[in-house]
Order: sequence, then structure tokens, then C-alpha cells
Amino acid sequence: MFASCNPAKTHAEDGWPSFTVATCDGVLVGMSHVDADCIEDVHVDPKAWGRGIGAKLMDDAESVIARSHAYARLEVRAFNERARAFYLHRGWTDHRRYPGTECGSPVENFEMRKVLRP
Repeated sequence: MFASCNPAKTHAEDGWPSFTVATCDGVLVGMSHVDADCIEDVHVDPKAWGRGIGAKLMDDAESVIARSHAYARLEVRAFNERARAFYLHRGWTDHRRYPGTECGSPVENFEMRKVLRP
């Protein structure tokens, strides 16, 4: 079901003007997307993991949000343990856990928050 609705294509076509991208030698290796107080997306090519690209994208996203908001929030799928560990290491905390759907399939989500300024 997920593949048939092609959510990545739709999301990219609608949101690309507000994406921050990371490149290495002219090759796209990551992106992030912020909307108000929310980090909507952070993606790094698995071939580029471990190079600090995700940390730099998060630093930028948190900085953008801190200009207008005291805290930031994001949503992460419960099965994405690697991403959750990354966010927890950066000072994010679980705010709530809740069921949801993605392209008609059930998923369990965490909303995480981080205080950016008092």
C-alpha cells in the first residue's frame, strides 16, 4: 500500500522549496525540512551514515526553530530505533506515544520534544 501511493514523491514535490540539503562532492547525501516548530523530516543516505551529516542537519533545523520557538518537536516511528537513539542522544525526550497510519498501514509513533531556549 505504501509504495503504491508514492508518498515520498508527493512530499518532495510539495515541500522542496523549504528543504535544506546536504551534498558531498556534488551528490545529495541528506535533507531536512522544518515547518514552524516541527522538524518534519531528516534523512541521510545510509551510505553516508557516520559522517556527522545528520548532526549538522539537526543543528541547522534546531537553530531555525529556535529563532521563533522555545521548543521543537518531531515525530518518529517506533520501529525506527536508530533514529530514536540519535534524537535521545541529542537531548530530545519522548513526549507521547500514539498510534497512527501511513498510507493506510498502522504505525506506532513517538512525538519527541526538545527545549531550545528557556
